[in-house]
Amino acid sequence: MGQEISESHFRAEDFEAFRLRLQRETQLLQQWFNDGTFSRGEHVVGFELEAWLVDERARPAPINQELIERLGDPLVVPELARFNLEFNGTPQRLAGVAFRLLADELKQTWRRCNRIALALVVGPQESLHGRAPAFVVTAVGLRLVAS
Repeated sequence: MGQEISESHFRAEDFEAFRLRLQRETQLLQQWFNDGTFSRGEHVVGFELEAWLVDERARPAPINQELIERLGDPLVVPELARFNLEFNGTPQRLAGVAFRLLADELKQTWRRCNRIALALVVGPQESLHGRAPAFVVTAVGLRLVAS
């Protein structure tokens, strides 16, 4: 993930190398299941949501590193481009109010990110007037703009 592929035509040995790597990774995954590396306890739920940072004109805003540094939240990480972010939810036991807890966490994190992005994109003086950048949600197959 994140590596440029410079070729568009592949040789037989490229496919063989890919097949061997895939086989090794599949065997490793099987070994992890056999060793009990993965939890076998209660069911949990979380989320991963990818978003774009855009400015007030809906152009990509390449500020993810600055935003992440100011936010200081390990559950918000950079994605492939400097205008992409990934929001992650704290895993919750899949029972009771799990989805409410995840939604509340996302809302709170989203608001904090928006405040920081606003200050980074339009500056502290303009941010008082509410000209906000937005996040474009991409992971759900929509281009939902929310500020």
